[in-house]
Amino acid sequence: MLCIALTVLQYRWTGQISRAEAEQLKVRLGEGLQSVCASFDATVSRGYRALTPDADEIDEAGFQEAHLQLFEAWKATKPPDIFKRIAYAVPEGDSLTLYVVQQEDGQLTRAEWPVSWKEIEANLAAKLIGAGASPPFVDASGTVVEFPVFSKRPSGGPGPPRERPDGYSPSTRDGRSSSRGRPQGRAGEKEWAILELDLDYVRNVWLPALLKTHLGPNQTDLLARVQVKTRTAPEQVLFEWAGVGEAPSGKPVKIEFHTNERSLTLGPPGRDKGSGAWVFEAWPRPNRLAELVSATQRRNLAIALMLNVLLMAAGVTLVRYTRRSRRLAEARMRFVANVSHELRTPLTVIRGASHNLMDGVIVDRDREKVREYAALIQQHAEDLSEMVEQILDLGKARKLIATKTLKEVDVGKVVREAVAATREETKGCTVDVQLAPRLVTMKGDVATLQRAFQNLIANAAKHGGSGGWIGVTGFTDEQITSGIISGDWTFLFDDDGTFIV
Repeated sequence: MLCIALTVLQYRWTGQISRAEAEQLKVRLGEGLQSVCASFDATVSRGYRALTPDADEIDEAGFQEAHLQLFEAWKATKPPDIFKRIAYAVPEGDSLTLYVVQQEDGQLTRAEWPVSWKEIEANLAAKLIGAGASPPFVDASGTVVEFPVFSKRPSGGPGPPRERPDGYSPSTRDGRSSSRGRPQGRAGEKEWAILELDLDYVRNVWLPALLKTHLGPNQTDLLARVQVKTRTAPEQVLFEWAGVGEAPSGKPVKIEFHTNERSLTLGPPGRDKGSGAWVFEAWPRPNRLAELVSATQRRNLAIALMLNVLLMAAGVTLVRYTRRSRRLAEARMRFVANVSHELRTPLTVIRGASHNLMDGVIVDRDREKVREYAALIQQHAEDLSEMVEQILDLGKARKLIATKTLKEVDVGKVVREAVAATREETKGCTVDVQLAPRLVTMKGDVATLQRAFQNLIANAAKHGGSGGWIGVTGFTDEQITSGIISGDWTFLFDDDGTFIV
């Protein structure tokens, strides 16, 4: 009853534990998704910061050498190939010249503006000619980012330059660069770094690798679908991954990430709400969570049942062992009582005979009586020695110590010697011995077998009383199967001739 009650309680406890584990799985899944976005932002942010030059670096090392040194230092960190284009827009006279870093050989070459960058070119051209206040270019898809390089870097620590606190002021045409001697469109802006993410690499290689690294197969198995979309309209699906199993349902987990160029200069990436250009959406598999909860509950219940079965088995074994120990203790008590009784008889005889001799009941001239009493004392002393040997043999047998060597034994001879050795105990009884002339031999210990037969005959004489009849009969297999009836003994056989009684 205690084990059953404990099992019921454990079933309830395992249910609570399983539900708690399901909540922990959800929390760990959310943390894993946050890690994916944080790792993405950190890597992109390091690339933005590493590849945006400082005006002083350009002045000291020269235009081309400064940019190539930044690129080589960034590549030395072995980053993923996340950028499709790394370019710099430099004012030269009244126009903008685009220089592109050739990532294969690390060279900086002059290039034509890509068609997809026409909006960036127009935005920077407006700054150059001073056509009113032109805010920094912001790509709706979040793949292209532009950073200005100021002639004199504002204070505020490392990283891309901050926006000027006084807002956007009209550009001047007469500003000159101290290092290149070219006119500046926007006051203080020396050039612009333009970085474009490689969407094919991001969606096919990098994002799957981030999911595998930060989630692993166990947590990925909990997801029905993952999508990465642009935050601003029109919405574009940039990456999609579908798991095996049920279709997504319910509300997804949403995380905004891929910070734009403004938030990079103002604090840790991806921390402020609304700063992310992309939205990471993940739909968990509710049925899979339920399966995990059920599996965990079944596992915990199986463990509890196993422990309870072991506890019950231990209890049953303990009860059986204690009962067996009690029976063994009772058997020992009976054995001690029987041994005491068996020892008392020869001791009484020896004591009586010795007293008779000492007290002069038997005179010295009655030699025959003296020899009789001496023989009686000797016989019972030998009986005592034999009993002691039996007790010692019993002790050795309980310890599984082989004390005798088995030999070929003539059973008929052993029986006749046992009958002869018990003549004193069988006085007053009729002992009828009927042995077949050719009894089989067997492996055994002569002394132990003879002692066993002596005990049987002596017990028969003791319990049969004076005037009783003791029969000792031995037959061969041929005599039994032939249906011999001898004296008062009846032999019963099975239908196939097998001897029963």
